[in-house]
Amino acid sequence: MRGRGCISTAEDALQGEVAGEQGGGGCSSTATEKGKKGGQDAQEVLLVSIRTDIREISELIRTMGYRIRECVIQKRPFPDKKYYVGEGKLQEIKELIAKLGVQRIIVNDPLHPTQIYYIEKETGAQVVDRTLLILEIFAKNANSVEAKLQVELAKLQYEIPLMREYVHRYKTGEHSGAYGGGEYLVDQYYDLIKRRAVKIKATLEKYRMARELQRKRRAELNFFTVALAGYTNAGKTTLMNALTNENSLADEHMFTTLSTLVRKISVQKKRYLIVDTVGFIDGLPLYVIDAFRSTYEEIYMADVVLVLVDASDDIPEMLRKLNVVTSQIKQYANKFGGSNNSDKKILYVLTKIDCADELKLQQVSDLIERDYHARPVLISVH
Repeated sequence: MRGRGCISTAEDALQGEVAGEQGGGGCSSTATEKGKKGGQDAQEVLLVSIRTDIREISELIRTMGYRIRECVIQKRPFPDKKYYVGEGKLQEIKELIAKLGVQRIIVNDPLHPTQIYYIEKETGAQVVDRTLLILEIFAKNANSVEAKLQVELAKLQYEIPLMREYVHRYKTGEHSGAYGGGEYLVDQYYDLIKRRAVKIKATLEKYRMARELQRKRRAELNFFTVALAGYTNAGKTTLMNALTNENSLADEHMFTTLSTLVRKISVQKKRYLIVDTVGFIDGLPLYVIDAFRSTYEEIYMADVVLVLVDASDDIPEMLRKLNVVTSQIKQYANKFGGSNNSDKKILYVLTKIDCADELKLQQVSDLIERDYHARPVLISVH
């Protein structure tokens, strides 16, 4: 079996604790560098899915800079517990891997560590599930120290159950090890990433407390805080730029914004703070939300939340994304913001309306008003 990136870096991490100080969750460093090249140098991947709708995973792959060489779809009501797909389809994947020379499999769902282990064992290729792909994009786009620590913590939390699986396989004799001292080395790396996670959590808590002090100071100065929330690539940063005359990076790729941006504006002598935050996405694990707690708290602690919806999507996709955003806001409001924030004032905004016709805008506005009891505001920002 071809070793995963996080295990292959374990020896260096133990000798010099390089991973401990510069990114213990180093699963994807090589892939990230290849992905940055883009174009013809982009790493080719094999996409595997049990659902026919691969639009979002394909966009995530493009955002990371990879290129889909081949797509294998097996429609199933639920994934196989061992291989995600059936054994017959797995054999087809093995043959494609050998034929195409592809070294990475992207799976359109989160996987259990056992599934990752067995797919890699059978195919010889590295497996990247949907969660790890998102974390790779986060790592690629993280610029601030806080964002980099948040990403590293999320990646470490992702690796911990995977390390448990590998330790188990070593102890039961199912894994022979790609280097000397296999069981011992993996066990030691498992302990290392747990210690690193504890250290990062303590540092991020300091960032969170500093943000809390900033919010108290803003309240004392009578600032009214407006948070921009929405699915990734809904147009939050573009709206932020328009409102504040800023020029923050805004493009069509997912998760361009990972760090919280706060800007001041004045309207009719009243002072407002506009907060741009990281976007939501379907199926984001709780530990990722927890890692970005200090960032997402800006949403839950704001006076008003503008939930942006991309009108260039088709109506079912708009409603799906809106449901994801509102559900996650409500789910974590009590956890992060306290019980008084569960019914926070939310305003809905349809963005990119120049990409939709009048009938479509009327229909989706009616549906949002029906389901969320508020008529959305329609805007287009250039």
